[in-house]
Amino acid sequence: MSVNDVVVVVRRRWKEIGVVFGICLLIGFAYTFSMTPIYLSQTTIYITSQADNTTQAYQGGLLSEQRVQSYSQLLAGERVGQGVVERLGLPENASQIAAKMSASTQPDSVILVLSVRDSDPARSAAIANAGAASFSDLVAELEQPIGRPGPPQVIARVVQPAVPAAAPIEPRPALYLGLAAVLGLILGLGVGFLRDLLDTSVRSTDTVTNLTMAPIIGVMPKDSSIQDDALTVRRGTQSTHAEAARQIRTNLQFLSVDNPARRVLVTSSVPAEGKTTSVCNLALAISASGYSVCLVEADLRRPKAGSYLGLTSDVGLTTILAGRAELKDVLQSAGDRLTFLGSGAVPPNPSELLSSERMQNVLDELGAQFDYVLVDAPPLLPVSDAAALAPACDGVILFCRHGLLKAQQLRASVAILANVRARLLGAVLTFVPKADARVYGQYDSYYSDPSASSAGAPRPTARSQDTQSAARRPSPHRRAEVSDGADAPTVESRLGS
Repeated sequence: MSVNDVVVVVRRRWKEIGVVFGICLLIGFAYTFSMTPIYLSQTTIYITSQADNTTQAYQGGLLSEQRVQSYSQLLAGERVGQGVVERLGLPENASQIAAKMSASTQPDSVILVLSVRDSDPARSAAIANAGAASFSDLVAELEQPIGRPGPPQVIARVVQPAVPAAAPIEPRPALYLGLAAVLGLILGLGVGFLRDLLDTSVRSTDTVTNLTMAPIIGVMPKDSSIQDDALTVRRGTQSTHAEAARQIRTNLQFLSVDNPARRVLVTSSVPAEGKTTSVCNLALAISASGYSVCLVEADLRRPKAGSYLGLTSDVGLTTILAGRAELKDVLQSAGDRLTFLGSGAVPPNPSELLSSERMQNVLDELGAQFDYVLVDAPPLLPVSDAAALAPACDGVILFCRHGLLKAQQLRASVAILANVRARLLGAVLTFVPKADARVYGQYDSYYSDPSASSAGAPRPTARSQDTQSAARRPSPHRRAEVSDGADAPTVESRLGS
């Protein structure tokens, strides 16, 4: 795994990583500030021997060094603890006091250090001093010659008494919070990479290409402004979503020069993959380039294209298939060179209607009138409508939503299209987050700020350029003009006549 892969995973799973990191940091914070402060007091004890001359002093020094290792065990023992209890009148027993004490020494040294930890700094110092005094009495008792009077051979002297500590040694917020942060980061990264490893959702163009064995003809970035107005191509050029629709238009025109696809079925694997909004923008983009387009609302279960275009879906495809109207009577103008065929009334048998010979005739008639016929069909997996309609079209564009669609669902959709021998033209990855969309290209940098023009005149937009090029390029079909112009009759007037 490269560094770039790690960065992609971190960008994708930053929420999980942040949650785990925050939980660990909160636990460390709670643990740190819930601890009882512990104070440390130390007293230094010097072990020496009685000597009258140099020879005895040398021998006594060796004796003191030998005694120190044994005395370090006695210093923090219950015998000394009992002496502390008796001296200070503490409520604890000898074992509890001994648990608070510890002794340390250095090799080849005659110095012992008694350390006492307690929640009260004054009591900690008092226990250390009382322990040193009790230890001195114990050494004197143990080193008293047996059977003859005289001073003890080794004595313990306090050279530095304990004083109350000014600050506690526990807890240490900086250390504990730092450890919690490091642990939280490691666990967060582990959880993020594990979730990414176990996640089978489609999140890259490479995954879509490998699963569909078809080219990627477009990447639709996530655009929150679609909630207010889905038609980003009509709204203006300052949108990566609109530019992505134009890119799909261009790729569609050059997919197969020898066998161009003019009747294109647009579908997805599951609902909510951005299929309908994308096909509406694609239709606008193609019509803006000078070609006549008919958008057919073939989703007879949940039709939405009409509402996006601001047109009615009450009459249309099912009206024709039921034999209650002619095609020319239900076509609606959606703009320059763009015609809309609504779904009509929702029927009880959509699959049968879409797979009928009458539907094939409608598509043939539309193909004779328009340069492009875009068919908005339902998703493949929930219903069989799109599979029934796909063989009647020149090809299929499959929309795949980033992070929602699972790999097994995409495989199933490709298998359905293969079973009906439909031609999969390509796939479009939709709802791509901005962090991932940068990998596939960014269009904002190609737009100039109109206010930055030196002459103050507005620069020509991509839409105006499309319109100009359309004026220079004649439409291949003269009959495409039946739906153009502001004077085109409405559906109601045609049906009424």
